[in-house]
Formats: sequence, structure tokens, C-alpha cells
Amino acid sequence: MRRPVEQPILLMNQAEFEKCIKDYARFDHMVFVTDHVTQDRADRRITRRMILRTLRKGTVTGRPKWDTDHQNWVGKIQYLGSGMDVTAVCAIREGELVVTVVTVYGRPR
Repeated sequence: MRRPVEQPILLMNQAEFEKCIKDYARFDHMVFVTDHVTQDRADRRITRRMILRTLRKGTVTGRPKWDTDHQNWVGKIQYLGSGMDVTAVCAIREGELVVTVVTVYGRPR
């Protein structure tokens, strides 16, 4: 009797995570902003354009982590611009060409 074979989890380093985010964020429709971010960004004075700019031009801070509950890679990307230091926590799921923005926060420079 054969056991089902599970797909191995490929490791993702900081450079690969940043490359994937920038590649997917080139197109607006490949960025999914959660309802949590949509509600909070008005209070935090962060626009969708600032989020997209952060994803396209920012730098990943730290190594991405594998989230076993949601089966995706989660990491932070930061961009200093627009008069604000914006950090976006985003997730990439293996096999999907979408960047999910989990939360965004920032502080004036």
C-alpha cells in the first residue's frame, strides 16, 4: 500500500521573497489588500498608492517565515518615501501569483 506523497516545502530566502513581491506587484490586480488594511489605512493616512509603491520599491527586512496555518510565506517590506516610513506585512502563497497585504503601518519621517 502506498502512502500519499506530500509536496516538499521549498525554502525562500530574503532576496527571493523580495524578487517575488516586486515581480507580482508590477500589476495592480496581482495585489490583494485585505479588509483589515482597507479599514485601518484611512486612520493611518496610508493610501493604496503608497502601499503599491512600498511593494514595488521597498526592501525586505528580515527573512520571510513559513506560516503553516495559512500555507504561505510572510515577510515585511519597508519603504522610506512620501514623507512617511511605510512597512507592509505581506504574504505569498506557493503556486499563486498574488501578493496579499496583511497589514500596513507607518510613521512620519
